[in-house]
Amino acid sequence: MINEKIMPIRPLLPIEDYSLYMFIFILIITLISIIFLSKFIINWYKKRQPVKFKKNLKKLKNIDFTDSKKAAYNITYYARLLASTNEEKHKLNQLNNKLFDYKYKQNSQNINDKTKQLYNTFIDIIQKSSK
Repeated sequence: MINEKIMPIRPLLPIEDYSLYMFIFILIITLISIIFLSKFIINWYKKRQPVKFKKNLKKLKNIDFTDSKKAAYNITYYARLLASTNEEKHKLNQLNNKLFDYKYKQNSQNINDKTKQLYNTFIDIIQKSSK
């Protein structure tokens, strides 16, 4: 036992580790894909905006005035969606003041010509600003 030769401990072997490089690569690929996906979604949403505008404008133009209460609520709803500039909002406020009488009564009379004229003026302003 005393005469046995002691073997020295061998040094550790270096191991090549690529995990950091793989992590950075995956991170870069993920960021690039998120950027492209967000650009795609933003472009899709921007293309969809004029379609919504046109649909709402068409619904606003085709409101049936036979039921004055329902017409008043629909005009208010679609006009709020379409009004964006200060002039449009001012006309909308005037129109809402005129429609107030038709909304909150149980049995309301037909919408008068002055209110219809203000409604048509509002639609004209919306159409001019959309071009």
